[in-house]
Amino acid sequence: MWSKHCKEICDTNNVPIIIKKIKITKKNIENQARKKRYQIFKKILLPSEVLLTGHNLDDQCETLLLSIKRGSGLKGLSGIAHKKKIVKNYLLRPLIKYSKKKIKKWAIRKKLKWIEDPSNYNIEYDRNFLRHKIIPKIHHRWKYFKKN
Repeated sequence: MWSKHCKEICDTNNVPIIIKKIKITKKNIENQARKKRYQIFKKILLPSEVLLTGHNLDDQCETLLLSIKRGSGLKGLSGIAHKKKIVKNYLLRPLIKYSKKKIKKWAIRKKLKWIEDPSNYNIEYDRNFLRHKIIPKIHHRWKYFKKN
């Protein structure tokens, strides 16, 4: 479903696409998938190419809280970097300062289509538990928590 959606968008916009399948075990799925994605990106990116991701302000907030939960040191508490060197390339996160809500509003105005991963609503995952149970309470108390 996701690869078909991405292929259709790329075909419509005359953008080349590479689709890779990965195998992961059922333990720590999110972390495994992330690591495998970045391994693939490192292999296929040409030296002059830049990788852009859709990480946003909400991701930043979730990551910071997860780092605190894990007892991270200063490096972990610095959050998601806007720019990061990955081997011979750069990873840029141009949306990191924008909330998910603001990005969705923009996408709706532009009549863009997207797919939401149903697992994002499974609060068995720590990130989703924070997203759906903890962060709304923090935001209710301190409206500008994410921005700070």
